[in-house]
Amino acid sequence: MYPAKAHFENWGACIHGHVHKPDEYTARHIEGSQSFSVGCLADLDKLSYADRTPAKLSWRMGWLYGYINTKTGHWNAWNVKKENGHWLSPQGIL
Repeated sequence: MYPAKAHFENWGACIHGHVHKPDEYTARHIEGSQSFSVGCLADLDKLSYADRTPAKLSWRMGWLYGYINTKTGHWNAWNVKKENGHWLSPQGIL
């Protein structure tokens, strides 16, 4: 399942949080609208209710940062995910 795409198809460009799998989707049209799913900040090791769920292998802790141009309404954002004890963004290790 791709949460960002599913949300985009239902609600359009959006940012939504507390999913277990950070995800990004860019629409295939001229506007290129985006949707972001932001990872949760839970201790994933303690979510033992899902230990037998294969999807748990793709779960990540995460948060989002970005900017909004208040004059045009344009915005951009980046998912940050925790991998092997490091916070990784598209710009590198934070």
